[in-house]
Amino acid sequence: MIIDLLYGGGSFGEIMLTFLCVLAAIVLSLSLHEFAHAFVAHKCGDDTAKNNGRMTLNPLKHIDPLGFILLILLGFGFAKAVPINPYNFKKMRRDYFFVSVAGITVNLILAFISSFFYVLFLRMGNWIAVNFFFYFMTINIGLMIFNLIPIFPLDGFRIVEAAAGRTNRFVNFMRRNGQRILFGLLIWSVVLGWIIQYVPEEAGNILQYFDILGFTLRFLINGVMYGFTWLWGLTFF
Repeated sequence: MIIDLLYGGGSFGEIMLTFLCVLAAIVLSLSLHEFAHAFVAHKCGDDTAKNNGRMTLNPLKHIDPLGFILLILLGFGFAKAVPINPYNFKKMRRDYFFVSVAGITVNLILAFISSFFYVLFLRMGNWIAVNFFFYFMTINIGLMIFNLIPIFPLDGFRIVEAAAGRTNRFVNFMRRNGQRILFGLLIWSVVLGWIIQYVPEEAGNILQYFDILGFTLRFLINGVMYGFTWLWGLTFF
């Protein structure tokens, strides 16, 4: 994301414009993602998030420093987990599932809507709007796909937990080891991305395949983004 622009060149104005667009897109995307979790939990009978000040669009309540930095640099990251108490839900497993998919669903909707405006402003030649909606679309797709990974504490894990139950072996394993696995994958992705910038292009093209997390996410993000923009272009333009 930003790191690609820095290494790829561009004027100071272009870099600053891109940074501001990415920053605004991250703040909006994270805030709406976490608000969705808190709001759905509230509707399902659990006010833990609301009582902890998390049912808000205030980004300062939701941003995790590491996840925020990763979103700026790589295009995928995470926010602070919304606190919930599933014992307050009206129907525990059903409502736990609804709360778990709430943030991902919001990211999907935002990505789909922003892809329309991206194509629209691209046709109109409004490059500031194109820049913003490109990153807003990309970041929301990235948040959606990244959070679908079934590793604790991501939403994908909680979806599996809601379906399989807390006594499931995979669920118990991930609760014990998920954070270490996720942190290791993130560190490996960042370090390998840094190394690729300093090796010959041929070597970099090979090394990127060893970035399991980053390569897979970039492939999926590009695929979803292409599908959305192709659909809007085919339908309305």
